[in-house]
Amino acid sequence: MLFNTISFYLFIWFLLFYFDFIKYNPLYTFLLYTFILLFILIYMFYIQATSYNITKFIIINLFIKIIPIFLILHKTNWNLKINKEDIYFGIFITLLYLLFYNYRLINIYTKIFSSYFYNKKEQRTFVSVLYDNIFMIYNK
Repeated sequence: MLFNTISFYLFIWFLLFYFDFIKYNPLYTFLLYTFILLFILIYMFYIQATSYNITKFIIINLFIKIIPIFLILHKTNWNLKINKEDIYFGIFITLLYLLFYNYRLINIYTKIFSSYFYNKKEQRTFVSVLYDNIFMIYNK
C-alpha cells in the first residue's frame, strides 16, 4: 500500500531533486499538499480523532513534508522562484499517482471481490480467488 499515497511520490521527487538527479523543484507541490494536510488535520480535530492518530499524523507529515520543505529552501538559498517546468512536473507526478491509484485500487480489488462473490457457487475460498487474480495480473 506504500505506492497508494501521494506522499511517497513527493518524497521520491524530493530525494531526486535534493541529490541532483533531476532539476525540477518540488517546493510548490510540497507547499500545496502541506496546505491540504492542514485541512485534513482540522478535519481530524473536527471528527474527534484519537490523540494517538493525530500525533502519528503530525509526526509522519513532519518528516515527509515539513522537513523536506526546509531542506529544499536551504538548498536553493531560500529562493522561492518556481518555473513552469516545476509545476508541470508536479502535475505529472499527481497524474501518475492518480493513474496508479485508479488501476491498483479500483480495478484489481473489484476484480478480486467480484470474482469471489460470483464464484461462490463453485465453492472456492477467498484466498484461492485472491491468488488466481494476483497470478493473472502479474503474468500479463
